[in-house]
Amino acid sequence: MAWLLRLARPLALGAVQGLTEFLPVSSSGHLVLAEMLLGVRRPGLALETGLHLGTLLSVVLAYRRTLRHDLAELWPALVLATLPAGLGGLLLRGVVERLFDRPAAVAVGLALTGALLLAAARRPPGERPARSLRAADALWIGGMQVLALAPGVSRSGSTIAAGLRRDLSPPEAARFSFLLSLPAVGGAAVLHLGALAAAPGSLGIAAGAAAAALTGWWALRHCVAAVRRGGLRPFAWYCLGVAALVLLRFALRW
Repeated sequence: MAWLLRLARPLALGAVQGLTEFLPVSSSGHLVLAEMLLGVRRPGLALETGLHLGTLLSVVLAYRRTLRHDLAELWPALVLATLPAGLGGLLLRGVVERLFDRPAAVAVGLALTGALLLAAARRPPGERPARSLRAADALWIGGMQVLALAPGVSRSGSTIAAGLRRDLSPPEAARFSFLLSLPAVGGAAVLHLGALAAAPGSLGIAAGAAAAALTGWWALRHCVAAVRRGGLRPFAWYCLGVAALVLLRFALRW
């Protein structure tokens, strides 16, 4: 029974990570709010790395039949779209880390995500395939991904909205966004593989990674279906509602 209780936390964090990484509601924002409002500790570096590897696996599972073709077709656009977030992460690291201690910043990030999703939902759907992306398009989508360095701003939400803005068809905007998570999430995991290798409690890390992979796979399928039928509004209103509740809670405390 004791070992089962020890697995409960990594399993719960893995499920939250997997669901909120690909549903456009911000995994970083939800983990920060869980820590601040519910007293749930954020995962340590080793567990966080394991969760990232789990979400990486969920993309591979979801696109396993076409992944090699997708990467061969889109790698120039994926490389260009990755550059802004990589550069932004290096230049803004100190600023971003301080935002993780500010619930108001998380609320603003969620509100921004909601606004981006509402704006995307109002646009008539485009018809462009992802293979038609030009350099300017890829850099635009990558630039929007920089916003997701801040807690509360959804990486998938901002990049899907940016793709729709460039007239990608809804399924293609979602596909490019999720493929873009491979270098984004994978890069973060690779940087901390040393911490993962040196960490005790490998069973808990494996359980959390498995939970992230399975829930991430489910979230990927659900999000693609939602984007295909123009269903971004529920996610937008959810983000705006959570942002309002966070601001209200801290306003009442003041």
